[in-house]
Amino acid sequence: MFSQTSQLLQIQAANNNSHPRYGVDINNKLFFVSGKTYQQSFWKSDGTSVGTTVIAAASGTGPSPQFNNIKTIFPFGTKALLIAAPTAASFDQELWVSDGTSAGTFRLADIYPGSSGSNISNIKVVTFGGVTKALFSAYSPTDGQELWITDGTIAGTQLLKNINSSSASSNPFGFEQLGTNVLFFANDGTNGIELWKTDGTTAGTVLLKDIYSGITNSVDQGISKIIALGTYAFLNVKDGTNGVNFALYRTDGTTAGTQTLGPSYPNPANLTAFNNKLFFTNNYGSYTNLLYVDDGTGFPIFVNYYTGGTNVLNAEQLTPTANRLYLISKWLNGEARLYCIESYAPSLARDTRDINTGTADPFPIDASKRKLTPTDNDKVYFFANDGTSGTELWISGGDYVSTNRVTDAVSGSNGGDYSYLKTVGSRLFFVVNNASNQYDCYQTNDGATPTLVKNYTPALNISNLYPIAKVGSYLYFSAYNATSGYELYRTDGTTNSLVKDIETSVFNTNNSNFHPTINATNSQGLFFISNDGKNGLELWKTNGKQTGTSLFFEFNKYPTPEGLSAPNTSYDYYTTSTVFVNMYAYNDKIYIVTSDGVWVTDGINPPTKLITNYKLTNAATNFFNVMGGLVYFTVVNELWKTDGTVAGTTRIGVVDPLYEGDYNSIVGLELVNNKLYFLGYHYTYGQELFVSDGATISLVKDAQTGNNSASDLNKIRRVGNNLYYVLYNNSTGFELYKSDGTSVNTTLLKTFGFDSYAPSYLSNFNDTHLVFSGGDLTTGEELWKSDGTAVGTVMVKDIFPGNDSSSPINNTNRGQFSFYNGNVLFTANKGSGRGLFKSDLTAAGTDSVTSISTFDALATNTGVYFTTSFPSTGNEPYKVETDGASVRNVGDVIAGSSNSNPINMVASNGLIYMKTYDASFREFIHVFKMCKNEEVLSGTITSNSTTEAIDAVKTSAIVNSSITQNLLAKKYIQLNPGFRTSTNTIFSAKIGGCVYSTTTP
Repeated sequence: MFSQTSQLLQIQAANNNSHPRYGVDINNKLFFVSGKTYQQSFWKSDGTSVGTTVIAAASGTGPSPQFNNIKTIFPFGTKALLIAAPTAASFDQELWVSDGTSAGTFRLADIYPGSSGSNISNIKVVTFGGVTKALFSAYSPTDGQELWITDGTIAGTQLLKNINSSSASSNPFGFEQLGTNVLFFANDGTNGIELWKTDGTTAGTVLLKDIYSGITNSVDQGISKIIALGTYAFLNVKDGTNGVNFALYRTDGTTAGTQTLGPSYPNPANLTAFNNKLFFTNNYGSYTNLLYVDDGTGFPIFVNYYTGGTNVLNAEQLTPTANRLYLISKWLNGEARLYCIESYAPSLARDTRDINTGTADPFPIDASKRKLTPTDNDKVYFFANDGTSGTELWISGGDYVSTNRVTDAVSGSNGGDYSYLKTVGSRLFFVVNNASNQYDCYQTNDGATPTLVKNYTPALNISNLYPIAKVGSYLYFSAYNATSGYELYRTDGTTNSLVKDIETSVFNTNNSNFHPTINATNSQGLFFISNDGKNGLELWKTNGKQTGTSLFFEFNKYPTPEGLSAPNTSYDYYTTSTVFVNMYAYNDKIYIVTSDGVWVTDGINPPTKLITNYKLTNAATNFFNVMGGLVYFTVVNELWKTDGTVAGTTRIGVVDPLYEGDYNSIVGLELVNNKLYFLGYHYTYGQELFVSDGATISLVKDAQTGNNSASDLNKIRRVGNNLYYVLYNNSTGFELYKSDGTSVNTTLLKTFGFDSYAPSYLSNFNDTHLVFSGGDLTTGEELWKSDGTAVGTVMVKDIFPGNDSSSPINNTNRGQFSFYNGNVLFTANKGSGRGLFKSDLTAAGTDSVTSISTFDALATNTGVYFTTSFPSTGNEPYKVETDGASVRNVGDVIAGSSNSNPINMVASNGLIYMKTYDASFREFIHVFKMCKNEEVLSGTITSNSTTEAIDAVKTSAIVNSSITQNLLAKKYIQLNPGFRTSTNTIFSAKIGGCVYSTTTP
């Protein structure tokens, strides 16, 4: 084989990622989750490589984390309670226990026998008689969602009480220890959701008091809360005496000792324990007041502003530290400030600082960003906008001097986008962007100027840091390294260290890498999607050279959104992959459809978002076409048009205006006589043929009267000035129709029925015939054609005689057959294995080109490219032009008989790209030049040119004066009679044709 360098890109050079996440400090060790979706495991680490080990049961399989739940690990003394299943692919999530050893890791109970999980929730560690136990809620088909208890042993894990008898559920929640009892809320089916208590025994699990008499609930699950203080507990519930208002109750654990504090404190909320006192707000309708009550029989005391003596208004975000209680108070004029209550002066709230002068509320509206983050040295970090620098990170020690902005991450008024906040002592770790919208992980110590964590130990060469959890004085985090991928690290605030490279196997495969249909070409090169292991599945660009191949644009950048229970796609957890739907090229622009919007780029500048549409999150298909110089595209059931600008992008309409939110997608978008045709679903007509003139959408004909069903097998294709389409009839099965765009000329060609092969691979043959795959139980699935008449809709040839199927397919050409030299190309099985076939739509002209087994047939102007296996080369890329004798090996990617198993062939700018694999199933992109086997030149050559062929170049042409012509071929160059050069002609003929290198300029 001639020498060439075909490797363009190793898709992921790093090892597999372990993606450590969801960590919990248990006995000064990190228990955490690691692994890909459906390949996750529990791990523990003491901060050393040898001490970082997988948690596995001694017998059987498991535990495997519940992949869709971020709270799967719970401290239980020196052990961990785990919500897990026996295998990663199982939904049989139950409660497990682990001390980090195999012998100490096992399932506690199969509460819901079989393959279903028991919905473990509301785990609370408590003590009964000095023994550590855990209460939790779990579901079984016999008892419903009920109260369970465990001491960490199989024998000690049992249903504590079936509070709501039979299979109904009591749904216990809100557990709070009060002395030797635990208080909680539950519904026994008779008294509604009320206050219960348990001493850890079935007999001692009783209704404490029916506060709202009768079946009516006294408890609102989103509002009611139990707070224990010493020998009393407080709760906010409804008792029916004040209408719908909540009341503040106090209990000593007895029925008689469970009493309201009276109607003077309506709608208590924000219940917070601080310094052995309960702080709460009551609500008078237009404002709230802040109060506190001691552990005892006293009554609440109002908290006043430190100066002025008035009651603290509209307090929220009550956040205790060891000696201080911080809160936000919003005045009646809308101004909000941060206040601090010292433990020694519980009735006085001190104003820290007027952050944003005037009457503004400087704190974020987003509830998750409005929270205060306490530290171990009695301070809080928070976000605020001072009116100049946008919403940024601040710190406060409870007074004016100690309340300051920590950083202006994004200079100007925009503010930073902060996430992944973790405190270690007085230090705060966080991820934020800068003015260039680049995100990084930083640390601030007690409010000092933040520093980049990745720079503490440069030799590690890490990026994309994700804080996981504090263990002792260390922060554990995940980070990416170009060799090891995303792995587990830790830092003490000055030095970083790799804890363990957990996943050392090589990256193998991701079916979406170099997707065969989601790609497009313009003058800048080929645009495709790929996951490099760091950035996730994103948009790449190549000009066919290694130096010209790179990530073009990240739609979803680091960091992945915090709090996701699972990856936002089916790809690796931290790689923030984008969900791509389609790509389309027109007028040297590339249009990209993602689950977030429709974008456009010239291939030089970053993509511009044309529209955002919520329906795209459920879009599986999307179609484009051009009419009148405008690009038309579909978004589920909507039709849009654009001139490539935001202002020039408008929606034409929806198939059924009465069902705007319908998710039945438009199928196809075919242009005939300056109108666009497609299949759409209407709730009156069912799935039918619709038309648009670019301004409106209308029905062509209700061909199948009534509301016929939509089907994923229904397709449409233009042939000449006619449209062929497939519909599913609820009475007769699949049917093939033809239309010229008018109702009168829309006719049924053939009914294929239910027990048949629905027409597929609808393809346009020379603008004269529809060619497709279809059939019935008599002939099997074979090659069919239609000339637009019922009598002319027939099987071309029974390739696999009898009722067996030859199953004509093509995996390479976007759901259509390929065409070359007046023939349709496809792969089929004539009984001796699958091979490459061609047909001129006659039975006699339908036969195998070669018996080579293949599923691909990509037609180009230089031949048909496919993959197959020969003993001498293994499974490699080949091409064919006429028959078996014209088959040529395009390239032996892995020399010798080993297989590179190329797939996803794409032709672009004279090159053919494909994805290949090595022996370890690592993915690569290889590229070759496309050439004919033989080129024949004649006439006069009037411009500079280079002609290449795999076998030979034959020429009888005259090369004009001052012209440069280069001829290259692998075997020979033949100068035939008539060939001649002219004055100042530069002519060269060399052996070595169709050689391409990705490494040369």
